[in-house]
Amino acid sequence: MTKKYPSEGEIKRLAERYEQLSDEDVLTEWERGEPVRIDAREPMVSRSVRFPRHTMDRLREVARMRGVGVTQLIREWTEERLEAGGDLNDRALLADELERAAQLLRERA
Repeated sequence: MTKKYPSEGEIKRLAERYEQLSDEDVLTEWERGEPVRIDAREPMVSRSVRFPRHTMDRLREVARMRGVGVTQLIREWTEERLEAGGDLNDRALLADELERAAQLLRERA
């Protein structure tokens, strides 16, 4: 589900409105609100990984073309590899080599 965020103008309007409310009014507004249900998924953990600059540039370009963030792209690729057994099989090696060859051809064109 895609979240719809308010526009910058709407955010400014709301900020101005809430800045003018008294503490008591803010508490009244808060109490009128409804609880938000949070989908409890498996907790995520963070790990820092260092990439050569050219690799990071390639990841950014692929992520941009797919319309996702770099972190999401790396996570998806890692999960796909793990689901496939986690091993580098002949197909994965061939796909990597083909991608490198295609990149070289694009650079020379």
